[in-house]
Amino acid sequence: MKRIRVDLMFEINTEADEIWGALKTYLRNKEIKNLAKEKSFIHYEECHHDETPSKPCEIIERVEK
Repeated sequence: MKRIRVDLMFEINTEADEIWGALKTYLRNKEIKNLAKEKSFIHYEECHHDETPSKPCEIIERVEK
């Protein structure tokens, strides 16, 4: 079994939106099975770590398979 974890940050919102759309399309068209009974997912988040005081990331959208 293989697992992929990715954490990408973009300063330009349109670039983040473009990647998010491509990932959702790709995953929706794939058969994803997990032998460990875990759900596969991707999160799209608004990150606030660079603010003072820093706040946790907010999940904008989550896609599960």
